[in-house]
Amino acid sequence: MVLKALKISLGRTNLKELTRERLIEFGRKRAAQGAEAATLAIDFSFIRTILLHAAAIHGINVSVENVQLARAALRHLDLVGK
Repeated sequence: MVLKALKISLGRTNLKELTRERLIEFGRKRAAQGAEAATLAIDFSFIRTILLHAAAIHGINVSVENVQLARAALRHLDLVGK
């Protein structure tokens, strides 16, 4: 279910466009839609896992740094929790 929701929200986003800013925007939008802090943490965990899989298995040149930075910013805004 989480992957399906992420596909709808971010599925057509080019990896080069998956910036820290875009991920923060995604997190804020999800929070505005009613997603709780724990739900956003799960979303960002899945995004990070997908990007790691793309790099490790498929050799796609992608970094998870933007995910980590966006998650830190959203945690600071109390939008991402444990």
